[in-house]
Amino acid sequence: MVKWIRSNIGTASYEDGVECSGISIIDVRDIIDRKGNQELSVMEKIDEAVLRVRNGEKIVICCDYGMSRSNAIAVGVLVKTEGLPFIDAVRKVLKTTGEKQIKVEMLSIVRSALEEASLNSLPIVRNDAILVTGGTGAIGTALVPHMKTFATIFSPSSAEINVAEDSILLDIFVKEHNISTILHLAGPHVYSTNKAMGETLLMLRNVIDVCLENRIKLIYISSWEIYSGYKAQNLMANETLSAMPKGVYGETKYLCERLIEHHAGYGLDYAIVRSSPVYGSGDRPKFIYNFIEKALSGCDVIAHKYLNGFPHLDMVHIDDLVSAMVSIIKNNFSGKVNIGSGKGASTTEVADLIIKILSSKSRVRHKQINDFAPNIIMDISFAIRKFGWNPQVDLMGGLIRQVEYYKNFNSKESAYEE
Repeated sequence: MVKWIRSNIGTASYEDGVECSGISIIDVRDIIDRKGNQELSVMEKIDEAVLRVRNGEKIVICCDYGMSRSNAIAVGVLVKTEGLPFIDAVRKVLKTTGEKQIKVEMLSIVRSALEEASLNSLPIVRNDAILVTGGTGAIGTALVPHMKTFATIFSPSSAEINVAEDSILLDIFVKEHNISTILHLAGPHVYSTNKAMGETLLMLRNVIDVCLENRIKLIYISSWEIYSGYKAQNLMANETLSAMPKGVYGETKYLCERLIEHHAGYGLDYAIVRSSPVYGSGDRPKFIYNFIEKALSGCDVIAHKYLNGFPHLDMVHIDDLVSAMVSIIKNNFSGKVNIGSGKGASTTEVADLIIKILSSKSRVRHKQINDFAPNIIMDISFAIRKFGWNPQVDLMGGLIRQVEYYKNFNSKESAYEE
């Protein structure tokens, strides 16, 4: 099927294009759909198409699937025939074709070819501007206001830029706003399924493509779960401990880290922040919310016991994660760093504290789990030395805040329902 950008310029797969009568085919299949094309060969295709249009011919630009190369060349044709700015031409192609699979590197070579032809290539001037994906999530909501005190922050919603689908819009946004860093927080709401693994990797790969294309930094929040396959009692995990993920979420974070490290070989500047479970805002970790709900109702609170005893978690309060992230960003840190409280607490201890805070009559009961708990504690000594950062919120104080957050959130929900 031909996708018409205007009445005399369309794009299609080669098979669909050759079946049309009364049109001229611009065959761009000899251009590769990745980096490596020369500006001259790309410009030849653009010029061929432009000449035919100016001669009054109706053209269809064809690659193998009518997705990336054909539409990227079409952008160049619009720039030359309509005098559109490059980014406006991209928007027109996206709007008229609905095609979201144009590769960033293909548009990059078209842009370079046009600039080389016009001898009007200007250097990129970077501002201290940070683009945050997933800025409306629990971490983003807490972090973005603090970032705005020292940097220019852009946080487009998923409706504005869907990171999983709109890599070209993301690239345009970065160029238009002279972004210097992308803080990538976006991810599927349900994050522990096989489907979520694919979506998470797709989002990250799109962000990496844009970072490489624009030579900007990537900051990514990973997780303690890359160590979740260990069977230990209070294992201190520092940055040199080998990853051993268990389960979909841990494996997803591990694969994301490997993808980032792989692209460091192609020039990607990055910071990976491995965080222990975050509490204090939002509804994660779920077990804390469940404990509060049970304690408020006076029901028994069910905690787990594993083959190696009660599970221990190192939980970091959202305020401490925010202060760590601010330090990491301000120091322009590159590399990997582990962030947590540096202390472990069993889920039974958490349940007892919640019952105490609420003066609840609930009791803690245990359910046996026939598996091993990882019991990971984040070694934060590197973060302390590097940034002078230390967690400030103890578990009791953090749980008091979490209980208040839970009450306020649910009271608002009740008022809304009424």
